[in-house]
Amino acid sequence: MRVGTARKAAHDWVARHGRALPGFAGAYFSGSTVGLDAADTLSPYADVDLVVALDTPRPPPKPGKFRHAGALLEVTYEPWAALASPHAVLGDYHLAPPLARTDTLVADPDGRLAALVAEVARGFARPEHVLRRCAHAAGRVRKGLAAIPADAPWHQQVTAWLFPSGVTAHVLLVAALRNPTIRLRYPAVREVLGAGPATRGCTRTCSARSAAPTWTGPA
Repeated sequence: MRVGTARKAAHDWVARHGRALPGFAGAYFSGSTVGLDAADTLSPYADVDLVVALDTPRPPPKPGKFRHAGALLEVTYEPWAALASPHAVLGDYHLAPPLARTDTLVADPDGRLAALVAEVARGFARPEHVLRRCAHAAGRVRKGLAAIPADAPWHQQVTAWLFPSGVTAHVLLVAALRNPTIRLRYPAVREVLGAGPATRGCTRTCSARSAAPTWTGPA
């Protein structure tokens, strides 16, 4: 399936189902399909991440992954309160990248998402916000490593170590103003580390200021 076809399926789901959700405030694409050309081929096992903003205190549980019109969608419900402040969005390494682009918007009934995108796009590359997002990603690493139970069996500790250690790739991608996805983070980091001196210097600075502790295993 082409990326463009999968995006049309996402638009159709929003039109048929998303708009009927209480507090519907808009929808936008996120994840690894952001920035891909409509003619690119999408793996049958790759999903299209769709964020639905709901202006309600308690959004319902996210539906997760499902098929719609032949495309695999993963829908997440985001409370509008998490998106209301451009400054807060600019410091969130998951929220900021898709909201710094105008081509991610799927639905925007009252123009709030477009206004947010304009603000985020203006501040996205400012060093202070890049460093905030690097710190956010590094904080995820620290939190994950700190949560590894010291008295758990060795194999459980290693399994618990895998995900937070992989988030270190996101720190570098954030520093390079790249989209920090899950599935494509390692090839993307390889590209970043193979880039020119300016990019490498930026990633070194951001990583040094956001340095995460090293997990050394059980005592």
